[in-house]
Amino acid sequence: MPGRISYRKIFFATGALILLVTLYSCSVKKNTFTRRLYHNLTSRYNVYFNGNESLNEGTIELFKSAKENYAKVLPVFNFGTKQEAQLLNPQMDRAIQKASVAIQKHSMPFGGTEKVKWIDDSFLMIGKAYFYKQEYFSARRTFNFIIQEYGYNEIKYTAMIWLAITYNQTGEFEKSEPMLNLITVDVTKGIVPYDVVKILPQVYADLYIRQEYYDRAVDYLVEGIYYNPKRDLKTRMMFILGQIFQQSGDFSRASEWYGKMIKRNPNYDMAFQARINLAKSYDINSGDRQQITKILTKMLKDDKNKDYKDQIYFALADVAMRDRDTVMALKYFRLSVSSSVNNNYQRATSALTLADLYFEMPSYENAQAYYDTAMMIIPMDYPNYTQIENKTKILTDLVESLITIQHEDSLQRLVNMSESERNAVIDKIIVAYVEEMARLAEQQKLEQALTIQEQAVSISGPGAPGLPVGGKWYFYNTQTKEYGYAEFVKKWGRRKLEDLWRISDKQAISFGGEDIEASADTTKSDSVLAVEKNPETRQYYLKDLPFTEEAQAASNTKILEAYFKSGKVYKDGLKDNEKSREAFETMNKRFPENDHELLSYYYLYKINLEIGQADQAQFYKNLIISQYPDSDYAKVLSDPEYYAKIVAEKNKAAKLYEETYKDYKAGLYFQVIAKSDLAFSLYGDTIEFAPRFAYLKAISIGKIDVVDSLVSQLKMIITKYPTSDIKTLSQSILVTIIKENPEFKDENFVLPEEIPEEKLSPYKFNPSNQHMFMIVADSREIRLNPFKVKLSDYNIKYYSLEELNINSLVLDNLHYLITIGNFNNSAKAKDYLDAISASEYVFADLKEGTFYNFVISTENYPIFFKEKDIGGYSKFFEKNYTK
Repeated sequence: MPGRISYRKIFFATGALILLVTLYSCSVKKNTFTRRLYHNLTSRYNVYFNGNESLNEGTIELFKSAKENYAKVLPVFNFGTKQEAQLLNPQMDRAIQKASVAIQKHSMPFGGTEKVKWIDDSFLMIGKAYFYKQEYFSARRTFNFIIQEYGYNEIKYTAMIWLAITYNQTGEFEKSEPMLNLITVDVTKGIVPYDVVKILPQVYADLYIRQEYYDRAVDYLVEGIYYNPKRDLKTRMMFILGQIFQQSGDFSRASEWYGKMIKRNPNYDMAFQARINLAKSYDINSGDRQQITKILTKMLKDDKNKDYKDQIYFALADVAMRDRDTVMALKYFRLSVSSSVNNNYQRATSALTLADLYFEMPSYENAQAYYDTAMMIIPMDYPNYTQIENKTKILTDLVESLITIQHEDSLQRLVNMSESERNAVIDKIIVAYVEEMARLAEQQKLEQALTIQEQAVSISGPGAPGLPVGGKWYFYNTQTKEYGYAEFVKKWGRRKLEDLWRISDKQAISFGGEDIEASADTTKSDSVLAVEKNPETRQYYLKDLPFTEEAQAASNTKILEAYFKSGKVYKDGLKDNEKSREAFETMNKRFPENDHELLSYYYLYKINLEIGQADQAQFYKNLIISQYPDSDYAKVLSDPEYYAKIVAEKNKAAKLYEETYKDYKAGLYFQVIAKSDLAFSLYGDTIEFAPRFAYLKAISIGKIDVVDSLVSQLKMIITKYPTSDIKTLSQSILVTIIKENPEFKDENFVLPEEIPEEKLSPYKFNPSNQHMFMIVADSREIRLNPFKVKLSDYNIKYYSLEELNINSLVLDNLHYLITIGNFNNSAKAKDYLDAISASEYVFADLKEGTFYNFVISTENYPIFFKEKDIGGYSKFFEKNYTK
């Protein structure tokens, strides 16, 4: 017994001693060897290691998910989009948490230096985590802190290089380059760690590539390839060098780098792009066109490239263009556009290239079609967006006119045929229509079968849940139907269930009336209307033919206006004198003495002068002077100083108006009336200032005479100058007078209703204020508690460091109000909105249109809750938060 007691005492004594030593070592108040050892060990293996693992896990995930834009020269580093960065929040937040714990519990600063070596590394880990989250302000602040706090330590160079990378990301290039230069100076002194030295040329290269100074980036890329041991990054820089040399026209060196890069067995996307670019770098003088074409054709046949056919066809077109084979180039560009499914950038590039080619030919109809295709998909920040948009509008105006001419001419030709000839033409159209519908139906059937088959293979194989197995009919399977519907919307968009639903422009097929639905005659029976709406009947086509004189006159007017509009577009919009001259001459030949004859003569006079046809120019000048002697055009052609004289008179009128207005301001109403009368006697009542003189005169009469005279003058102005802005002012005064003097109300003189003033928004936009994310949801469509659980899950996963609160209230009888916050400013709240709005997990059960996502400042929130005006806040939100 005594022995057993003795062992127990020894055991407890040893435990107490270890506990005492441990507690003693935990303290960071004294700088002793045991304490330094303890905190270095525990900070390294308890917290820093786990945080660093989480950071690495996140960066690997980022580099897997970040999308590349191969249409541009790649940056050296691709840190993904803001949305892609948001997905890393769980890993990055964990890294920040672990690093913070290490700093709080294990830091031992004594004598101006840190005694635990993992503390500065923990700060660096925090900076990197913020950087990968794309919270660049916090990242910059952390890196700057490290540079200042640990200036005695090599880690400052790591912080400096990360700070330079951050500046590159935020476009602060003027700060990045000096930072890199500072590091370079110390590199020459041999005091910069090798890890920083080897990354330095890559950051320089990235800096210049982002500024599009590609020549400056080349040497740094070559140096970066030499220093960098990472295979993927080295391969990436080789690809970038190929891109730079290809862009500068040095196809030989571009081919050399692409060739080297392909041999390194890169990922499939990059290898594919390298092969495509290799083909585009084909040298017409030294390259083997047949070999390049053979390679690209082989790539077309590879199933792995089915989603890349648009790019392969584009490369083939590029090769054809280099060989000046325009016919083949057009063919391949068209195939590139038609085969592009998922790559809008490539589709836009192919469509614009094709449109430019057609425009240069010129083939304006084709050019318009492809510009229009491009405009549907290019973003507003696309290079030369405004010019492309303007060109598309001009060409659309032209094509609309040309279609009108073709359409009306075709209708008139049918009218002028014998009945048997007409019916024969219509019957052919009906046969073609029926065949086309049969072909499309067959194609749709095949596509549906293929879709089901692909779904079966791609999702999970035979017998998987959600597939029509065991003889279950397709339309009874909800999951398959939803998948099919999603595929249909993806391909065709949302179409109305109706005849010819595949064709958005049914006029092109029907060649019929302007609006099939609108042209329906309400006096016709349902059976007749049904026949006339059926494209497989003759009546469908006959109903819009201009058989009567009135209909033919209307048709001719449309043709006349279309010729005149096309002539102007050719001349003013496209600068195509030949086409413009042809349009005006045809118009005058088909419609002599038309309403546009004078202006068309003047256009023809100017066009012939510009193209050196002096005789023809003189011919049209004589026509204008002889047939329209009183027109301004005749006066200008007869007297070159005519417009100068008009301007001089206008200046005199302007001066007189200025004097009259001064008199009005001075209360000299009789002089105002006298000078206004003088203006009318000198310049007439059609000059630009006439409505203003009339208005000053009316108001002056109102000052010195009875109100009846003022009312009379205001009515005269409203009637005589209906397009002048003075009319609105006069109407407003007249409405006020009539309100106070109802006896002046005139049933024969209708005034517009008083325009209600737009309700002023009660909200204020202060982006620096605290904000919340706010959901307004239809209370009949949402299960509130499960939805809040999802929000909580989302926040725990992606925003665990933010300590966000979720609250819900009943806004009104129909809506719940759910808020999440607070965020320090509107930008953080907007980032949250963008990220969570893309979460299928959170919003999967809510139907579109049954909820609204906003951000709102804490200042505006009580106003919104009081007003309960969802539409009003929606306008404020759209105006201030969605730019």
